[in-house]
Amino acid sequence: MYVYVISYDLMSPGQNYNRVISRLKELGAKQTLLSTWVLRHSASAIAIRDDLQKVVDTNDRLLIYASPSNWAAYNALNTKTIQQDIAA
Repeated sequence: MYVYVISYDLMSPGQNYNRVISRLKELGAKQTLLSTWVLRHSASAIAIRDDLQKVVDTNDRLLIYASPSNWAAYNALNTKTIQQDIAA
């Protein structure tokens, strides 16, 4: 299992975030910042990227990277849940 940080920029004005957020929740990701999520998953970063590409536009941006175990946050969303996911 890997812990990934997933970040995105949806570039179209008035972009609908519901598709991306719904898919991230389906995968089990937890939101940390408005466009940044943490996901504990066995798939590769490439597989997760390919999955998320299905719910974003061609001009949007995605970044998926394995998170180190040493991290800190300030005013992040769901900090307690994230700590539990990373420790698991």
